[in-house]
Amino acid sequence: MGSEMPQCSVDGIHRNLTIYTAQEFFFGDLEVVLITIALPVIFTVGLLCNGAFMFVVARVPSMRTDTNIYLVNLAFSDILFLLALLINYLAKYLNYQVRTAHSAVPDCFLYNLTLYTTHFAGLALISVTSLERYIAVCHPLRRRVMGGRDRTVRLVVTCWISALIFAALMLPGFAKYQEYCVKWPEDITNHPKYQNLPTVVYICEPVDDWAYQMLYLTQTLPFTVVFLLNVYFYTRIVLRLHKRHVVKKRRSAIRTRNQVAVMLVANGTVFFLALSCFETVSLILFFEHTLGTFFIPDHVRPPLLAAGKILLYINAAINPLVYTVFNSHYRRAFVEAFKMSRRSIKLPKPIPLTGGLFHRSSETGSPDNQPAKQAIPSVSVSLQ
Repeated sequence: MGSEMPQCSVDGIHRNLTIYTAQEFFFGDLEVVLITIALPVIFTVGLLCNGAFMFVVARVPSMRTDTNIYLVNLAFSDILFLLALLINYLAKYLNYQVRTAHSAVPDCFLYNLTLYTTHFAGLALISVTSLERYIAVCHPLRRRVMGGRDRTVRLVVTCWISALIFAALMLPGFAKYQEYCVKWPEDITNHPKYQNLPTVVYICEPVDDWAYQMLYLTQTLPFTVVFLLNVYFYTRIVLRLHKRHVVKKRRSAIRTRNQVAVMLVANGTVFFLALSCFETVSLILFFEHTLGTFFIPDHVRPPLLAAGKILLYINAAINPLVYTVFNSHYRRAFVEAFKMSRRSIKLPKPIPLTGGLFHRSSETGSPDNQPAKQAIPSVSVSLQ
């Protein structure tokens, strides 16, 4: 046995583990790779990409648009999301070596509240940015009347408040601070990893069966709503642009339409690759728990969850990289912002017609930066 069993409280649950049953407490091989290699690299990339974007917006005057206010908040939420993940994983792996261990009751609340608030904030910011673009393209007169920096700030605040509310709905799924008095397997000779493990483990669990179901439902429902909303908004936008271009028959209009299509396909592809795997698994787990039937084989579950999580984390790291690669105005802004010269930076005023279809980020510049007759005002299982 690893060490002498300490005195547990009355509410403590005693677990006499075998070599097989002890595995549920340990990090799997894929999780170790995720914690020690993948997540630190993803966090570093995310910090550089999102931090660089925030720097560019602060330095380049023409980048200080209403849309980029949303994107700066998105970048901030992505950094905070990745930071919370990194701290939590490293603390568990380095200090406890037990994947489900938590140090105190506030750890259950503060960590999960931070993680899910930033996650839902990203989804809310996507929806608002898509709505703004839909109004600007399909209802330009209404957009001019509704426009204003104060309105943008109010929408950003609404996004964060909504995210906090949805995150609070997740907390019953982690609110039970359960104590486990663990007796590890005694085969220390063949399994020395049991020698120095804690014999009292605290785990954040659902308060009841309904909380477990609400956890998965609340996690997948906003994603589904955002997906459907974006499908509607961008279908209407593409149809409107197509109709407008058919009438004008201009080469520049056709080129703009094609570039918009490329942007939609690229950002939509990144979005689905990054989020759909994890959200689909979460939905399947919800039905498994509700129906009492297992749909995912045990040997498939760990790698599937690991792949979904890695793609989810990558999505938070590379948002600015994706829409910068596909937008010439953003590329020039990045180049100008990081020049050593302190000369004034003058860039063409962006026209926000080229946002992603379902990606957690969007853009403000038109693909070729050509002015249009009707200029449109400028306007993101548990996750761990």
